[in-house]
Amino acid sequence: MTPPAPFNKTGRGIPDVAGNASYNSGYSGIILGGVPTIGNGTSASTPLLVGLIALLNSNLGYNVGFINPIIYQWGPSLFSPINPLWPDPAFPQLAGCPVDNSNNGIPGYKAGPGWDACTGLGSPNGAALLEAFQAPGQAFIYGGYQSPDIILTDLTTMMPVPLSGAPSGPWDTLLEPNVPYGFSAQVHNSSSTEPAYIDSVSFWAIPGGVGTAGGTLLDTVPVATAIPPGGFITVASTKPFVNPGSHMCAVVSIYSTSAAFLFNGAADPNSQDIPNPGSSGSHSSSAWRNTDSMTVGSGGSYKFNLGFEKLPFKLSEPVMLHIESLHIPFDWNRNPKIKQMQAMLDTTGARSNIPLFLLPEFIHRYHSLHLPFQLRSATAMHRRHGGA
Repeated sequence: MTPPAPFNKTGRGIPDVAGNASYNSGYSGIILGGVPTIGNGTSASTPLLVGLIALLNSNLGYNVGFINPIIYQWGPSLFSPINPLWPDPAFPQLAGCPVDNSNNGIPGYKAGPGWDACTGLGSPNGAALLEAFQAPGQAFIYGGYQSPDIILTDLTTMMPVPLSGAPSGPWDTLLEPNVPYGFSAQVHNSSSTEPAYIDSVSFWAIPGGVGTAGGTLLDTVPVATAIPPGGFITVASTKPFVNPGSHMCAVVSIYSTSAAFLFNGAADPNSQDIPNPGSSGSHSSSAWRNTDSMTVGSGGSYKFNLGFEKLPFKLSEPVMLHIESLHIPFDWNRNPKIKQMQAMLDTTGARSNIPLFLLPEFIHRYHSLHLPFQLRSATAMHRRHGGA
């Protein structure tokens, strides 16, 4: 989060970083229509940053994910300031840099050391960023919205609820409504040689994704321990997770000062302040697991709410809905073959990209049950979005 400033008192400003976009230096080796040209502008500097992130991922062996929160935690020391008064003889060309981003008489913001509204934190220092990510002993949790590190346990069978997910996109984990489930999380150590220290783990129930207000802080466990090199620990909430019969997210945030994960749920119980979980598989300070549940009696009907975010243009044709139904036995996870496969996955530390009950070798074994459905009504609601 950028520091508060007169132009944005909430503390979110742009840009985050700066890159070379000048035509005077530019990027050579670009051919357009068979003619060599010099690349410049954001069309050249943005791919430069993307390439840097790709090199970091390649050297680290994992995806750094959504990098914005952590670079602000680390601060400007990992960036070269774009400062016309920067007294470094190794970069004399900076003396000729513009002092701000004014244009055609329109005032601009001045460039300087630290974060500013002209150049952000400055130009990324790739070697310094890599060294920071490689710092020994950092605690982390695998991020995303279907994190395998968030464990929900059936308290009747004491078995973990299988993680849902599909190659074409995530699915909500289906839970029985208003039934308590055990809630725990695995926290890892990024180093294979040094221990990693973690201060506490917070457990949440939140009705939406990152930035959603109105979530409930269920528990904060003061772990205050070291994770062994190359290992992980499992931290359990003293309060269960309960799905109320609608979409609800089981969320975990970790507080570790040594890893620069500085959001502390115990000190800030506002769910909208939880850091972004990043992409699936990234090393993160937070993680989500989407859950849902719905119970309908015989002859009853389901009600689904489908919606769009703000559309860039007006739809000229109706939206078509395709609905399929499939019956899965209540005790599907007691199938010996499924239990054997799950045990093999657990032993090897692997996981299936789709729920085991949807694997082709199991679907054809289920007893067929005809579940006719009928779309009884559809109600459209138009909401106007505010904005300039």
